[in-house]
Amino acid sequence: MQAEGLIVKNYKPIDIFMRPAWIGDNTFTHSLADALIDAGHDVNEITSKWSSIPTRPGIVFLHWPDEFFYIKNARLAVKAVIFLIRHKWANAFNNQKLVWLVHKPRAARW
Repeated sequence: MQAEGLIVKNYKPIDIFMRPAWIGDNTFTHSLADALIDAGHDVNEITSKWSSIPTRPGIVFLHWPDEFFYIKNARLAVKAVIFLIRHKWANAFNNQKLVWLVHKPRAARW
């Protein structure tokens, strides 16, 4: 594999877990997930289902959804906290790196 004229030695694809990757209407995350696959990486969608919790080393990309900043009721607040706790726990035991992905920060409501 080449990267800007440099030869990358011992290149290994990375397991990447994204929330969201293709779910929803955000074309930025769709394009990012597709580009990562084109680069040879394995991209997995993280959902609210327990089965989507990453269980192997890799990188977890969270495109920070509004559900963590604009919680409308107690049920959604509990759901958001459980999501963060279970992924933090999984990250600790599976040697994962967490990336909080933000784009267009000036357009953000916060």
